[in-house]
Amino acid sequence: MSNCASHGQACTSDERLVIIASMKAVVALLCLGLLGGCAEGTPNAEAPDDSDELYEDDPVEQTAAGEAKPADDAEDAAEPASEGGGAASPQDMQEILQLVINDEALDPYLHLEEPGRFPLQISGGEIPSGIELVKNTQPVKVVPEPDKKEAPVLVFTSIEATSKEARIKYRYDVEGVRGSATVKKLEGRWQLSNSRVTEY
Repeated sequence: MSNCASHGQACTSDERLVIIASMKAVVALLCLGLLGGCAEGTPNAEAPDDSDELYEDDPVEQTAAGEAKPADDAEDAAEPASEGGGAASPQDMQEILQLVINDEALDPYLHLEEPGRFPLQISGGEIPSGIELVKNTQPVKVVPEPDKKEAPVLVFTSIEATSKEARIKYRYDVEGVRGSATVKKLEGRWQLSNSRVTEY
């Protein structure tokens, strides 16, 4: 308060205005302080709302990811089928078996110069009907599987072929040998990839 009030003297109108203005300033400062405290507390009250929104978004993302996976699995499952190729055609089979009977690893065991062995005779339940093979300028004969091991017949025991690759197994009992061959189609042509002939 002013000196005039403390000494019991009457204050002039100017002094009263100064006192009132000072009191208003103090009240304004107090109000600003209270408002600032309220403003600081506001973000804490809104925090739970933000977390709820994030929690609701998570299941949507998981569902989208779950729906995308079956499509990826279907594509992965389709790849091996496309790589394997389709079934071998009759022309494919003719070229495959021709390469096998002309295999240099097999030739020493055929002994086509001996009586009853020329022209070459072959047998096997998986040999396509109507196939035409040639060995040493003579057509190969397709005959029923022999009952005796002494019969000079090359028996095909397994033929697994697609339009890109073939695996062949055979036996030649009269010479006591078994063989296998892998034939692959490279750059549009069938080629003997590898072969093996063993005695038993």
